[in-house]
Amino acid sequence: MVKQERAGRTRQAVLMAAARTFADAGYESASLVDISRSAGVSKGALYFHFVSKQALAEGVRAAARRVIATAVLRARRSDGPAVQALLDLAHELARLLREDIVVRAGVLLSQGTQSGRPAPGAAAADRCGPWHDWTVMVRRQLAVAEAAGELRPGVGPEESAELLTAVAAGLVLLSWADAGVLRPEAVATVLASALPALVPAERRGDYRTDGSGVFPPAGVPAPAAEPEPEPEPDPGPACVFDLGSGFIPAPVFAPQPAAGLVPGLEPCSAASG
Repeated sequence: MVKQERAGRTRQAVLMAAARTFADAGYESASLVDISRSAGVSKGALYFHFVSKQALAEGVRAAARRVIATAVLRARRSDGPAVQALLDLAHELARLLREDIVVRAGVLLSQGTQSGRPAPGAAAADRCGPWHDWTVMVRRQLAVAEAAGELRPGVGPEESAELLTAVAAGLVLLSWADAGVLRPEAVATVLASALPALVPAERRGDYRTDGSGVFPPAGVPAPAAEPEPEPEPDPGPACVFDLGSGFIPAPVFAPQPAAGLVPGLEPCSAASG
């Protein structure tokens, strides 16, 4: 038991050191020697947990997926209006990108490398488009909003999901050059500009673009969400959830196809595109 705990601490130390290194230097410039030194472990200990730099990068991405999945669950379980849950989630994702080095590194790795080349392993994402995972989640939440009469007449979940996906992708892209776009007040300004396209004018006062308090304020870590039961295995060509790249065919990154999926999101296949 003590040996397992020590191995777990070593793995976590390596992941944190890798996240810091990938976020600071990028995937291509990151050195396994530097990562092992930063983690305070030998290269042999690093290789025991991660057989290559690509495997280590995927470990960071998987850890980031779990944190974001918890945020998605917390937003969906809130008691307020469905649109407010999306506004709150946007603020939480921005906070995570500001404060959580693992999330920031995981998103950076999934967006691409410093040279502009695809992220390691991203070539397998041909069948699942970029940001597919986010769009599916937003579309389902907006379907709830539409059923509750929250959306502006004539605007359906599909169009609204595309708008919010563009907003999220734009903030992530701009944040690499200017982290100030992720400040709470800056995110609130962007959301205030998008809100009129989503809800009727008479209902805009029902929503807080600065967040409703579902998530803790900046600097205060959110409690872990209670996990939902694992979904039944999909007999079709399942994908795993990859930040920025959408859903990626499972054999590329994960030995277990269901690992890393955000609960409530449909698996992507060649048929669902």
